[in-house]
Amino acid sequence: MNFNQYFTINMKLMVSVWLNDDDDAQLFESHIKELDQDSRRILIDPPPLAQEDLREGMASGTVIALDCFTQSGHLIVYPTIHSIQHTGLKGYWLSVPKDVEYTIEQLRSYVRVPFHQPIKVQLMDPKTGNFLQSLDCVAQNLSGGGLQFAGLRNLQAGCEAIVYLELSDGTMSSRIQILKTWENESEFVDKTLRYISTAHFQDLSREDETRIINECFRLELERGAREKNR
Repeated sequence: MNFNQYFTINMKLMVSVWLNDDDDAQLFESHIKELDQDSRRILIDPPPLAQEDLREGMASGTVIALDCFTQSGHLIVYPTIHSIQHTGLKGYWLSVPKDVEYTIEQLRSYVRVPFHQPIKVQLMDPKTGNFLQSLDCVAQNLSGGGLQFAGLRNLQAGCEAIVYLELSDGTMSSRIQILKTWENESEFVDKTLRYISTAHFQDLSREDETRIINECFRLELERGAREKNR
């Protein structure tokens, strides 16, 4: 990978941190303050709420993902924490692996965040592609790769549908494929919604993928701010 092809000073990053192999990540926004091309490092200056996670990650060998949106495309990088600067002027050096593509294949590509809102799921005939029944469902979480939602139908794995989502920047739709459905036994989900399904996006454009990832980070930042103010 050409280091300078992707990374530039002041470039905005969306950073996700997984601690102790958790399924959910802590997220924050940052910018590249400095570049060290020879050692393939970038210096970021995370907000105060994220610094504790990064310090803990140094000891536990945590996974850190950088979502980078550049003219060269969308790049997801999984670097390791190189060092920490304990001054107010410095931040955290992250070393970037040489074989980024291999790293992407081996590790998570998306972060799931809580996303509770009504959605429309339009079932499709797998043979003709014609629309069938329209279902009123409630989304439970969202990521750049798919979503989880609750509804009244026991949807079979492999069936296809169109999902309609309301994001903060407007409406979007995507074709989805159901991965799994199970009976709703969650104490956090309305019991009148008998089933919970997971699905992945099938024809998501790069623009809509970016919109969803931005939405996920926005929601996590808002959640972090609410928890800070409790």
